Order: sequence, then C-alpha cells, then structure tokens
Amino acid sequence: MTSTCQYDTDAHSTNDGPKSIATGWPGLAGTNFTSKIDAACAVPGSSTDIHLFRGAYYVRYRTDTQQIVHGPALIASGWPGLIGTIFGLKIDAAWPVPGSSTDIYLFSAFAYTRYNVRDKMVTYPVTTITDNWPLLIGTPFSANLSAACAVPGSSSQVYLGRPVYGLHLVNGRWESHRWVISGLPNGLGVPWRDLPG
Repeated sequence: MTSTCQYDTDAHSTNDGPKSIATGWPGLAGTNFTSKIDAACAVPGSSTDIHLFRGAYYVRYRTDTQQIVHGPALIASGWPGLIGTIFGLKIDAAWPVPGSSTDIYLFSAFAYTRYNVRDKMVTYPVTTITDNWPLLIGTPFSANLSAACAVPGSSSQVYLGRPVYGLHLVNGRWESHRWVISGLPNGLGVPWRDLPG
C-alpha cells in the first residue's frame, strides 16, 4: 500500500483521501513506512491503535494522536512467537480474529497462522493458507494476499485482497480451530461504488 483512503460504508463515500501515507499518517515521518506498508491491522482490544508492517519491521500507531506508540522495530523482537517462521521476515496481510480481544490472523506468502498479541505466542501452528481455507485451492487467493479484514459486524465473512485481483468477499466461519469457507470469493462490485479509480 502506498496511499490511504478512508471509506464510509454507510454513506458510500470517501471522507478522507486518497492521499499519500506520509500525508495521511504524519506520525510516520522519518520512517520507511511513509513510502510503503505491506499490511495493517487493528490492535485487538484497542479502539485507536493499529499495527503496521513493512518487510521485517512493524510499528504500533495511534490513529487519534497520529503518533507511533512503539517501533519501528523488528517483527521478531516484538512478536517473539514468530521467530524462526516466515512471519518474522514479512507479513503480507493481517486482521483481528472476530470475537477475540487478543488474537490476529497473519498471512505471509503461502503461509497462515493465528497469533496471540497479549501472550506473544502462536496459538495455531503455521500452515499453508489452503490447509485451513481449502476452497481457496486453485484461486488467486491461495497465496500472496495483500489485504485481509473482517466484514464489520460479521463473525463469518472476510475481505481478502491480492494485487491485480482487488478486494473480494469470502464467506466462512471459524470452527474447531479451522476457517470453514462456505462461499468462493465474490467481486468487489457495486457496494463500493464510490471508490475512486
């Protein structure tokens, strides 16, 4: 991601942006995060903070004060449960686990895991995306995701993004430590009609 845009899903309008990361998040000035962010994720249990990832680094950023709370630091130093995994080198996409105040889903290349940010440990072993999301086999979303986020108000739907393919809705639910998909990716389409091209 090289720019930001705040989208109002009720009004179907953009109320802030698009603009460069440096302009949209001024607290990142002086860091490598102003030119590119690989992944962004709300901090579980916080209404103001987000984790931003770029390469092997991360920051915790407070959106109401526009300031870095922690970092830039190596992912492995702040997320010790990821040492020795692909996630210590780069995180491509992340999103908070619906209903959890501690856990985040992480994606990197073909890999997937669930991480507890409070206890700083992996709570679901690193595996391939398609091991837990078998309906994604043979789709562009089986590896190299660029975005992932839960649909607000839903515990069973997620948006997945990938370069060239855009953002798509996937229906599913968390069941017995596995994400069970009930529908293949659908196109972005009309509900986001006012996003600038």
